[in-house]
Amino acid sequence: MEYIKEQNRVYVKDKDTIIGEVSFPEQNGIFIINHTYVDPNYRGMHIADNLLKNAVEIIETQKKQCKVTCSYAKKWFQKHPEKQNIIKK
Repeated sequence: MEYIKEQNRVYVKDKDTIIGEVSFPEQNGIFIINHTYVDPNYRGMHIADNLLKNAVEIIETQKKQCKVTCSYAKKWFQKHPEKQNIIKK
């Protein structure tokens, strides 16, 4: 599987098929993590976790903050208190 990083999205492919993605458009200098999806056939393989790790890495590299509206991402941040510092209060 190949994870591809873009400015406002990270997605993963299995061969030529996109099987998961997280999107985080930027608004007024703040990224909004608004969508995480993994194809049902690939769930349980930590793909969503890896997508979020990649998204957070992009946000941290740019020294920006984010808001989280995606329900999966909210749960992910609860499990990763060390990453709370990038959430815009």
